Amino acid sequence: MASVSQASPRSLRALDWLNFFLADIQTGVGPFVAAALASRKWNPEQIGAVLTAGGFVSILLQTPAGAAVDAVRRKRALIAAAVGIVVTASLTLAFGTSLPVVLSGQLLLGVVGPFIGPAVTAITLGLVGKQIFDARVGRNHGFDSAGNVCAALLLGWVGFQFEKH
Repeated sequence: MASVSQASPRSLRALDWLNFFLADIQTGVGPFVAAALASRKWNPEQIGAVLTAGGFVSILLQTPAGAAVDAVRRKRALIAAAVGIVVTASLTLAFGTSLPVVLSGQLLLGVVGPFIGPAVTAITLGLVGKQIFDARVGRNHGFDSAGNVCAALLLGWVGFQFEKH
């Protein structure tokens, strides 16, 4: 593990921005999916079933995902692959109209989600070491929260623009 002096400022800034842009991936897109499906005239039971299935898979994979992250040496590659899967799943959710297609997108999100947090945490520990790990995790969460706020504002603005037209 690197000590504080060995972590480059560039690496720490990259970690800040990683947390900023991963914000919604880590907190989930459930409310947005629910609103989108409701606007497509899905009934509440279908929406609840799709969201529950993704959440259930995510819960089942928490422990195995953490163990897998510990075993993987290329954690940045793991995060990159996870982000690619999230993009694929998000496009599936955005454009899918049938239950099987939307369910597969939500299940993909449920599968990949448990890998991201532990991978970011492991990278953080590797960069800053045990001495300032707690402070750095706090900073990570600060950037995560800022990313959530920006994403919510952006999505609200986009929704408002679509509503106007």
